[in-house]
Amino acid sequence: MTDKEIHSLIACPKRIVARYPNSGYRIENHSRRCDLDLAPITLVTSGYWGGSFKVFIRQSVEFVEGFSIGLRYQTSIHPREFITLVRYNGPHGETGRDADGHYALPHIHRITAAELSQGNL
Repeated sequence: MTDKEIHSLIACPKRIVARYPNSGYRIENHSRRCDLDLAPITLVTSGYWGGSFKVFIRQSVEFVEGFSIGLRYQTSIHPREFITLVRYNGPHGETGRDADGHYALPHIHRITAAELSQGNL
């Protein structure tokens, strides 16, 4: 998968086809959680191999600024593998992990083709 294909998967319009739980959030491991199943609205022109999309939403019960919202893709080629395409995170409160304070502020992680080739999902 190329960086262009990854971008195409993230950018394609999607619709919600299922939500877990049906309303509100469930509490698990000290966080509010919700999961969504998505389907592309229109055919993705690049990088789409008939898979499905999922969104996960997590928010810490104790530290409400601590959240993670991610978009995952599951290819029909490898039906047991999910690729987390992008993840939006709130501050982790960590200042020593990165010199630039990346984790102390809201931040975004996007998978790259290079990371995928190294086996990162």
